[in-house]
Amino acid sequence: MRHIKNPGPAPSAILDLITRSTMGILFAAAGFDVLFPADNPAALLDVLRYATALHPGYALVLLDILIAAIKLVFGLLLAAGCLTRVSALLLLACVSYTEFDAALRAPSNLSPIDWFAGILVQPTALYILLLIWFAISGPSALSFDRAACATSG
Repeated sequence: MRHIKNPGPAPSAILDLITRSTMGILFAAAGFDVLFPADNPAALLDVLRYATALHPGYALVLLDILIAAIKLVFGLLLAAGCLTRVSALLLLACVSYTEFDAALRAPSNLSPIDWFAGILVQPTALYILLLIWFAISGPSALSFDRAACATSG
């Protein structure tokens, strides 16, 4: 009787691991850069100190800090393959907010076709599609989610 050797993970699982890890690391780096800027490391503490008075002008700054924290934490979780669907959905919400904010700040003299084309050439359109894919497909064979499911049941 011939024994068939285990060929290892499927190439699609390896491609999913590379894509998921790259996107997660990019999101985490973007969040880290906003939270801890290299030129002024104490900027976050100053913003939080003044924002505790709930000054109305700091609402958008607090929202930016919250989005950066979500990108940092859930980007690392997405890269590791932990809570893949939750991470993808939260990062999708952050990217959608950023994209719509940029779209609303576009010049008003553009035609609708030029405005829509300007949105589609942004890399965030690709991020949105990939995050939707991760949210629908869930964890791949090479993720901590799948390993946890295999050991628990």
